Amino acid sequence: MILLLFKNRKILIFILFFSLIFYIALITSAIFLNTYYFSLKVFSTEDTILIYNSNAASPITSSLPINLYDKIVEIKGVLAVSPEIVSLTQYNDNIIIVRGIDVTLFSKLQKIEILEGRNLNVKDGTVGIVGKKLSEKLNLQVNQSLLLHASLSNKILEIKIVGKFKTNTILDEEILVPLFVASWLNGYTSDYVSFFRVKIDYKETNMEEINKIINSKNVTEEKPKSTIDNLIYYLASRTGSSPPVKVVKSERGLENIIVNRLKINENVITGLIIVIIFLFSLILRNIVKFFFNEKEKEADIFFKLGWPKNKIVYIFLVYLLVLFNISFLIVLLMFIYIKDYIQYLTNLTLFNYSINLGLDLNHFLIIYILLIALTVIYSLATKYE
Repeated sequence: MILLLFKNRKILIFILFFSLIFYIALITSAIFLNTYYFSLKVFSTEDTILIYNSNAASPITSSLPINLYDKIVEIKGVLAVSPEIVSLTQYNDNIIIVRGIDVTLFSKLQKIEILEGRNLNVKDGTVGIVGKKLSEKLNLQVNQSLLLHASLSNKILEIKIVGKFKTNTILDEEILVPLFVASWLNGYTSDYVSFFRVKIDYKETNMEEINKIINSKNVTEEKPKSTIDNLIYYLASRTGSSPPVKVVKSERGLENIIVNRLKINENVITGLIIVIIFLFSLILRNIVKFFFNEKEKEADIFFKLGWPKNKIVYIFLVYLLVLFNISFLIVLLMFIYIKDYIQYLTNLTLFNYSINLGLDLNHFLIIYILLIALTVIYSLATKYE
């Protein structure tokens, strides 16, 4: 039966048109979904939690005294802590995320594979290592010097690339530098960082417990002291209490600015996708009407000959579903084999991070079912209303 359908040129054109519109609907939905969820977790990895200043709009504009490291690392259930500074910089009209790290503490939290050159060490100056994806995107090479312009402080600094690395995370689109380099770029003093990235054992502790301990008076009123693990920065004594902190999962790192300030949440995104599905189902319904005008005439004849309406609807429905499922297989193959090419053409990025246009299987099937269901309902309702 399927082979006979493909011999009909009109049916073949219908399947191709239908598949194309269906694919565009999926890509549009993927852009909204993935941009939203990617925006929440930008600047961090998914298997950690973030601790940053609760008065800041986002982790990148946060500043916390580095002495909080001692308090965090002593909490039962904390496995690793990495004080970090993120700086937005410009290089040849490209936005580059520069992340300042203490290489000793960072390596306890994040596995890193050096592909070329060497890793950072505690004796380094104004040098950095570049992530695999960023080096490919901007054609950055080991021993190349970059003149970076910091967006927040308006400072300019030249750094030398001494290595390329891979982590298979969002960090592959960044440059890692010693902590003091990012501190200077952001205009911080040496005893302040942007945030702490923390890995915990959820059997021993949780975010609420960590938040409670850090924000308790006996912690915030203590003066800073030198951190353990031979942190390379001597921390000057300060008076006054530490700012209140916020503890969130890394995949919700920008929740404060996106959800609370911009008022964009899951419900808004769901509503947009429903509108997309509704509009594209109308387009698909018109395609069905255009290509199946003859079938509708046949249905009219059968109806006038006394065929039961339910039987006519059933035959028409089965015929449509066969074509829809052929289109579904074509779209599935398109999503698998040309998604990377479509992503290359769209070049969808946020802070120069590439946003993946993929959809997980659940989202894919839900959008497919809703789109097909609405198209079938519209097609049958307008004909047999």
